[in-house]
Amino acid sequence: MRDRVSIADYAGKRLSWHKQKSRPSAGDFWACCPFHQEKSPSFHVLDQKGIFNCFGCGEKGDVFTLAMKLEGLSFPEAVEKMAEIAGVQLPREEMEDRGESDRRKRLYAITARTARLYAEALRSSGGAEARKYLQGRGFGPDEWERFAIGYAPDEWTWTLDKLKADGYTQDEIVAAGVAREGEEGKRAIDTFRGRVTFEITDTAGKIIGFGGRALSKDAKAKYINSPETALYSKSRVLYRLKQAREVLARTKAPGLVVGEGYLDVIAFERAGIAAVAPCGPALTEEQLQLLWRSGGEPVFCFDGDDAGRRAAFRAVETVLPHLAPGLSVQFAFLPEGIDPDDHIRQQGPGAFQQVLDRTSHLFDVLMQRE
Repeated sequence: MRDRVSIADYAGKRLSWHKQKSRPSAGDFWACCPFHQEKSPSFHVLDQKGIFNCFGCGEKGDVFTLAMKLEGLSFPEAVEKMAEIAGVQLPREEMEDRGESDRRKRLYAITARTARLYAEALRSSGGAEARKYLQGRGFGPDEWERFAIGYAPDEWTWTLDKLKADGYTQDEIVAAGVAREGEEGKRAIDTFRGRVTFEITDTAGKIIGFGGRALSKDAKAKYINSPETALYSKSRVLYRLKQAREVLARTKAPGLVVGEGYLDVIAFERAGIAAVAPCGPALTEEQLQLLWRSGGEPVFCFDGDDAGRRAAFRAVETVLPHLAPGLSVQFAFLPEGIDPDDHIRQQGPGAFQQVLDRTSHLFDVLMQRE
């Protein structure tokens, strides 16, 4: 398989080769490393040997290693990815257990079908309240589609019933995270009922889960995420990472911006800023590594209130043990009481860029805590 996929072709879709240093005719390519911040290219790819090596941070390996690091894939997923690129059908012994693989395909099919149902529901007569909320936040129909926003009707088993009618079992639907078992043997119910929904994808663009924003003021939690499933692990996922990497490659920005939630990320992306968010209240080590592997120095953007400062301190605690040459983070704080969406809509992307230009180093934030 290594011989069937050009590591230079794969990497070249994600990196910009240095024109002066690279020699394409010899299969010799250089670029700035995607795994640490640098200005001079030290990331070296030898296409004929099928290997890469960074002389700056020491990362090295083959095309499977590169796919695992760039896209956050497991080894079996990287093998399947390369097989798909090469147009090769993998022998049974080279893949995960066939039964488990088929089950995952069913779960992916359920999440994809659910996303279509939620998109249709948002545009239906029953989605009026959700549309009103989104329009109040400045989102029109084109952006519902662009940012994969939907609506889960406020009915106990709407999603469950629709998916059962498509031939999926209740156990499969619950396993996909879009319904949950009722308490003490009661019937299963929809996970996201009565919520505006946001698709969560893996780095290949497959839908693995959802986030949901409650429309009712009486909801116990304003935001919820999919439960842990065979597809979705909250600690290992960043919202809109795939799209943010594309924006980052296009804009040549110094690094990703990390927001506090779904709407923050969408506000950033509307302004042309490459942004992601943890799918939960706190950053994890796995998410931090994803940020660094995406290239550059991440900037954590928080509200300037006490809650925003506390969130920054939690991020500092996660980052500190993993600091290394070329691996650090910055922090940006908004005026108190103003979130990124409000700031960008009221003052424009240029004014918000000034906020990002006035970043604080990790140790400056740490000193404020002391």
